[in-house]
Amino acid sequence: MQVAMQDALSSAKREAIASFGDERILLERFIQRPRHIEVQIFADQLGNAVYLFERDCSVQRRHQKVIEEAPAPNISLEFRQSIGQAAVAAGLAVGYQGAGTVEFIVDTDTGEYFFMEMNTRLQVEHPVTEAITGQDLVEWQLRVAAGQGLPLTQDQLHIQGHAFEARLYAESVVNNFLPATGTVRRWQVPANASFFDNSSTVRIDSGVSEGDTVGVNYDPMIAKVIARGPDRNTTLTRLHTALSDLQVSGLPTNQEFLKRLATHPAFIAAELDTSFIQKHHASLVDAQPVAQHVMALAAVADHLLQVREVQKTGSSLSGAWSILDSKRINHVLTKPGSLEHPASQTHLAFDLTVHGLQSFMVQAAGSEAISVTRAVLTGDVLTAELGDQLYRATVSTHNYLDEQVISMWLEGNCHEFRKAVPRKWSRLGAAAKVAGTVVSPMPGKIIQVLVQEGDTAEEGDAVVVLEAMKMEHTVRAPCAGTVTDLRCFVGAQVEDGHTLATIEPEVAAASA
Repeated sequence: MQVAMQDALSSAKREAIASFGDERILLERFIQRPRHIEVQIFADQLGNAVYLFERDCSVQRRHQKVIEEAPAPNISLEFRQSIGQAAVAAGLAVGYQGAGTVEFIVDTDTGEYFFMEMNTRLQVEHPVTEAITGQDLVEWQLRVAAGQGLPLTQDQLHIQGHAFEARLYAESVVNNFLPATGTVRRWQVPANASFFDNSSTVRIDSGVSEGDTVGVNYDPMIAKVIARGPDRNTTLTRLHTALSDLQVSGLPTNQEFLKRLATHPAFIAAELDTSFIQKHHASLVDAQPVAQHVMALAAVADHLLQVREVQKTGSSLSGAWSILDSKRINHVLTKPGSLEHPASQTHLAFDLTVHGLQSFMVQAAGSEAISVTRAVLTGDVLTAELGDQLYRATVSTHNYLDEQVISMWLEGNCHEFRKAVPRKWSRLGAAAKVAGTVVSPMPGKIIQVLVQEGDTAEEGDAVVVLEAMKMEHTVRAPCAGTVTDLRCFVGAQVEDGHTLATIEPEVAAASA
């Protein structure tokens, strides 16, 4: 360990002197189980300063916050006062005025805290502070800017209950939380939610609406879902309910991830540190099997959507499938179907038999047949009976690249299914799984092309560097071989799934 540390220090010194002409290195204590706790402060032009308590922001991915809460759980009153006073002292030391956030790293083993930085503004997560103090922090900013004194003194500020904020990002959770783009096809918030204020126990801060495009030029956060309540457990339940009631489709989001997080036993127990997601990655991200009744309803919804499209456009659906009532003398009509279920990473193959206007039988491979009766698709609402159970689901559909995406909201969960859309032509990069094809994992701007046609590459070699949403991502060779087709250049804007290069595998090259 000592030798490795010395080697790392020597390397850092070399880089420092090469870059800055100064080899001095600042060493900081390594905290094994850190919490990220920040304090909201305010100071006016009259020399007054207060802290409006703290927020815990420990749950992060890629060093970016995912969920925040106030007050920080499992800390003592003495700790709260100490860290709050330290934050105020930092602001006064530099003559600060206005809203500021002083951020600390807290050692969960020793209880010590260490100054990290101060953000001289309101943070994204300031609504949780407003929720527990009953104060409008933007109003405070305007009063201070106008030269007025702070509205309240430290003794007049009190914590009222608990609050959570979950950040809804357009991102691919299974693809290491990479930012995603697309068009918001459906956007429906909980019925009881308020907007940009705390008049309800659920608050939504967002500027998106159906039809909006989420591009690559800005941060991928599309909404903040805030819940407040009398205590932590009640508030966490309200947050999960709000996330379940939110309906968004058209682009990948971290909605399901946030729901799993809100119900995770370790999070409920407030066992927090900045490695929380890494520690519990499997239970937060891993594939979940699709229930048989969900699969059956999706199969019926898919069929009814096809029939609706035929009736609307007059286009041809295979054989008698354009007719809802497919009864025939001495036999019934059965057609094979298939859907991809990304959440479980499975291919669902089934046979769908139509027995009448509203009656179907769905038979999946290796499973018992499921009878679906009284199935009606009215607008975007599917109602159907399976056995003696009546189900009501909301259904929407859109195309993404070369796939049709069917989103079905049922029992507080969003189930997404996909199937290929037949075309006479194919997008560049649509055959992303072809061996040797290097495709863009997200939309972005090409900032480096590291190979030329004719170059040889080993599996895992860097080929292209993309920039999107304040991040750089290196795209690597999927196999060893020769670069035979380069389809990108520095400065080009590419879409998700765009073919960047083709690498002819070594075996294929040898046999040619």
